[in-house]
Formats: sequence, structure tokens, C-alpha cells
Amino acid sequence: MIDPEEMKIKSYTIDLSEQMAVCDANYIRLLKLLGKTRGIRTRLIALPGPGLAARHGQILVSLEIQEDFKYTSTICIRQLLNSQEGRPSMYKTPEMIIRVYHDAKTAEVTSYQNHRYFKAAYPVPNRFMYQCDEREQLNLFLAEWLNLCINEGMSNPGELQLEKLNCN
Repeated sequence: MIDPEEMKIKSYTIDLSEQMAVCDANYIRLLKLLGKTRGIRTRLIALPGPGLAARHGQILVSLEIQEDFKYTSTICIRQLLNSQEGRPSMYKTPEMIIRVYHDAKTAEVTSYQNHRYFKAAYPVPNRFMYQCDEREQLNLFLAEWLNLCINEGMSNPGELQLEKLNCN
């Protein structure tokens, strides 16, 4: 027989220092990818296409600076799929809005697929079907995406120098 105490689901607790470490590391990753941003509004990074994507076109990641102020910037990162046959993609490509805080040296996802204002924690279930740690997962996804761009991406070598990074 199953003990009801064992069936209880632990509530989600926020590890703020861990979440801030991810956002701080994302800030550094963005700086590596953007290089010197004065006068440059958009940076395209080509990723090697796996399997089917290689036959249907190259995968591009666009980093676009939407706002740039002394202490903050807003950056849109999106995946583009250049289809050589002109066929539309069968899936919705990722798109995020990132708020960069230069004074605090941190960057956080503020929008994903046109969803905005993510809470630190959500009850499960909820009307949006978010995970209890949705905000944390979005920032971790951004970390992986930026690492992929840094480690596997190709850009104009005159624009920036990429270094290999390990995401731990």
C-alpha cells in the first residue's frame, strides 16, 4: 500500500543565487556574440544544419538590438530558417526578447514566443500550462542556445572573435 505522505508533491522553491548566476553568465555570452555593438544593430550567426535542415536550408540565428541605452538594452534573438525551396517551416522557430542590465551585468528573458511577464513561480496546473519554474527554464534555454551559437556558430570573422565555452 502507498503511503499518502510519499505521494505529496514538494512545492517549488526558488534558488535565487542559481538563477542570477545563469542570467549573469547569459550576459557574458551575449557580449561574446555581439562584440562591439556601436553602429551594429543586427548580427547573424549561421549554425550547421543537422540532417533534414542541411538539405532544406541553413539555420540562422539573428541577434537584433532593439533598444540600447547607457544602463539597459533590449535584444531580440530568433532562429531563421532559410529554405532553398521556398517552403515554409513546419514548426514555429524560437524567438526571445532579452533585457540586458549593463550596470548589474546580467541578462534575463522577458518574452518567449510573444508570451511576456513570467512570474518567478506558477502553481501547477495553471491556465497558461506553464511549468512551476517557467522563468528559470527560459533562462536556461537561452544559456544553451547562446552556447550553441558560440561553440558551433559561424559569423563574419572580421566582426568578432568567438571562444569555446562550456556550460556547466
